Amino acid sequence: LADDPDRPARMPEDAGRSRETLEQEQQYIPVDIEELARKNEYLLIEGEPGCGKTTLLKQIALKMKRQAASETFELPVLVFLRDCITRLKEDDRFSAEEILEAYFSDHEHMRSCDTVKHYCERKRALFLVDGLDEVPDDKRDRVVKAFAEFRLKYGVRMLLSGRKHGVMGEAMQWFGKKYIKIHPFNNEQISMFVKRWCEHVFVKRPMEGRKTAEELCSELQLHEATA
Repeated sequence: LADDPDRPARMPEDAGRSRETLEQEQQYIPVDIEELARKNEYLLIEGEPGCGKTTLLKQIALKMKRQAASETFELPVLVFLRDCITRLKEDDRFSAEEILEAYFSDHEHMRSCDTVKHYCERKRALFLVDGLDEVPDDKRDRVVKAFAEFRLKYGVRMLLSGRKHGVMGEAMQWFGKKYIKIHPFNNEQISMFVKRWCEHVFVKRPMEGRKTAEELCSELQLHEATA
C-alpha cells in the first residue's frame, strides 16, 4: 500500500488535528507504485525495514531492462548507497558524477559509466537510488543535493528510497512534492499474497499448493495471536 502523491494529503476539515490522529484515521488506497514511477519525473519513497523498498526498485529495473528493444527505452540505473559509504567517508565534497564513477569502479563496471552518460545526455535514464538512511547523517543532505542537481542538469527521472529518518531534511526539500510511503500488508493482504505465491510455485501441483498456503496462513494467524 502507498499514498498517491497526486492526491491531497489533507482535507480542509482536517485543520487543527494532529498528524498522528490523521494517520491513524486515514484509509489508504492501494496504488501501483510502478505506474506512479512511469508517470512521475521523480518519487521519494519511505518505508519501514522489510517492507519491500529495495525489492521494488529491483523489480522496476528488471522490467525496464526487458524493454531494451523499445524505442522509448530508458536505462535503469540501480544505485545502492550503502556501497558508496566508504567513498563518502573519504570526501567532504563530491558530486553525483563522482559518486557514480566511484560506484561503477568499485563494482568493476567501468564501461557502464560511459553507457550511463550516453543515456543521460539523451534524457533516457531512470535512476533508482536505494538506501538514503544508510548514508552517514553528516553526509546525507549533501548526497541528496548532489543527486537533485544531477537530475536537473540532465533532465533524467529519479526514484529515491529510505527509512523515515533517511527521507527527512534535504530529501524532503528537494523531492517531497512527490513523496509516497509504503505501508505494511494487513492480515488479509498477507494471506492473499501467500495463496498467490503458492499458486505460482506449485502450479503443477495445485492441491499441494493449497495445502501449503493453508498451513502458512495458519502459522501466521497463530503467530499473530501469541505475539
